[in-house]
Amino acid sequence: SSPTGADGEIDGGEWVKGAFGTALRLNGQGEHVAIPEIIGIDGSESLTLEAWVYWEETGRYPNIMTLGRWCPGGALMFVADGTCSFRLGRPTHDGWDSARDWREASAGLVSKIELKQWYHLVATFERPEMRTYVDGKLVGQARWDFPIGCEGAGMIGKWSGQAGHQGLIDDVRIYTRALSPDEVQTHYTAGKEGRGASAEVAYEAVSDRSVSVPPALVLENR
Repeated sequence: SSPTGADGEIDGGEWVKGAFGTALRLNGQGEHVAIPEIIGIDGSESLTLEAWVYWEETGRYPNIMTLGRWCPGGALMFVADGTCSFRLGRPTHDGWDSARDWREASAGLVSKIELKQWYHLVATFERPEMRTYVDGKLVGQARWDFPIGCEGAGMIGKWSGQAGHQGLIDDVRIYTRALSPDEVQTHYTAGKEGRGASAEVAYEAVSDRSVSVPPALVLENR
């Protein structure tokens, strides 16, 4: 759910629980969360993407987050062949040829994804600086002197086709501003309980979500 009404719609997946609390598990076969276009991102000059991520397998382009169309524009928490990075694409601009004048910028997040361990991933942009953080620590930087191009809807857990994230995703946050390093560290510290770097994370399916979610309406027949 979103405090601004940009609620996502889950396509497949299952809720699971463990020492970390609860998370959404996706099976890598196209399961994802569809999110509407987020007002205030397109044309802006600042952004933050944040998520707790646990990989059980990886592959080609099972993105953690995809916002807007890619070329022109787009903002990605991009996954390819065991790596993860933050990418921004050049936004729409009248008079340029997208095939000839296409540009993008990338800042690394994880250079070698280790399976079956939690990562706290944060990517920030405050024009012209891109910064990436893993587990509260700065790991990458790049310059990108364009506003954000982010027209259209987005997805959590995939990009296109059937390739999707296989594993857990939790506490996804999207901000229309760049978090400070202190804020990133605070979020990591607040969320790390139950997410130690053990070789295996124990979790089980949440069989009855209604236990923690009260009904919106109750009708009783007298």
